[in-house]
Amino acid sequence: MELSKYLGGISVFFFFFLLPFSWECVIFLSGSWVNVGREKGVRNFYSF
Repeated sequence: MELSKYLGGISVFFFFFLLPFSWECVIFLSGSWVNVGREKGVRNFYSF
């Protein structure tokens, strides 16, 4: 029982510790995808 509490606390700590970094990565990746779409032309990308 104590071990599960310990692991739960560690997982919560890592969750809250890594959440800002993961959001930074998501924002960075989505921004680069938007830049790629702008470079290639959004109209050409969405014209089927």
